[in-house]
Amino acid sequence: MNLFINNNLNNSSFFFFGCIICLISIALPGWQILNLTELNALHEHSILYDCIISEVTPLNSINKNNQQKLLLQQQQPSRQCTYKFENFYNWKTSFFVKMAFEEKDFNAREYLNNHRFLPQHKSVLFFCIFTLLFSFISIFVIICSSCFIPNIILNTITIGLATICSILADISFWISSENNNKIKGSNTIIYQQYLSYAFFIHCFGSLIILFSFLFKYNNKRRRKQKNNLNEILINNNNNLIQQQQKQQQNNNNNNNLLLSDLFCFERAALTASLEALPPPQPPPCTPQYLLLNNNKYSNYSLINENNNIKCSDKYLN
Repeated sequence: MNLFINNNLNNSSFFFFGCIICLISIALPGWQILNLTELNALHEHSILYDCIISEVTPLNSINKNNQQKLLLQQQQPSRQCTYKFENFYNWKTSFFVKMAFEEKDFNAREYLNNHRFLPQHKSVLFFCIFTLLFSFISIFVIICSSCFIPNIILNTITIGLATICSILADISFWISSENNNKIKGSNTIIYQQYLSYAFFIHCFGSLIILFSFLFKYNNKRRRKQKNNLNEILINNNNNLIQQQQKQQQNNNNNNNLLLSDLFCFERAALTASLEALPPPQPPPCTPQYLLLNNNKYSNYSLINENNNIKCSDKYLN
């Protein structure tokens, strides 16, 4: 039992490690990447916020002292991140962005299409919340599994539900990203979004959760098979013991029958030998009435007729 509980704890730690990886991936920016070559910028779209990485070379950085060769000192890429919940209900911002979108401004179009809380982001966040909820429930269940064994079954169910939620988050985001992965640029250029590292990290965490669930289910199934096998062995041993006891009882009955038959044979032989003797003679001068009332001179049978019973029937009953 202690070994089984230790295996459950190891599987649960493996499961919690996968949940932590999924939680970290939610906070990472690179779920989708859009490379805008005409703007020399890279857009990262994530669940909670979006980032724009731009590489520019300002004109004042040109080295004018060297006229033969202009050395451009390129600056480090700058990153600007915007939370999707920030100014979400600002109607003025939405109004101006919509006007710019109608005027075919590419930046406004890209902002309105991607830099907002899209349905796939909502689905990932929804399933992630339920994954964490079921993982916390499994923590409390596995703590009490040593004192109440049926909690192990409930722990397996909660881990299975958490696994389903995590996998559904990956599937929903992947389907949405495949359907809406193309963005039209300003000069009839079509840019395509690609899935980035944060999505694959979340898939890796979901894979760890799935493996932990399969290991737990396999351990539970093996334990059930072991219990069934032990029960079958115990039943076979009990049946064998009962058969041996029944056979021993039959042997005892047979021995008793043999003894009773031998006793009957000895008794019959003794009776036959006594009946073979000549009848007793009364003493001389014995009166006639004594001869008629005294039965001891009738024959030499030492066994009374009332005691003549069947020995086999006596020992059988």
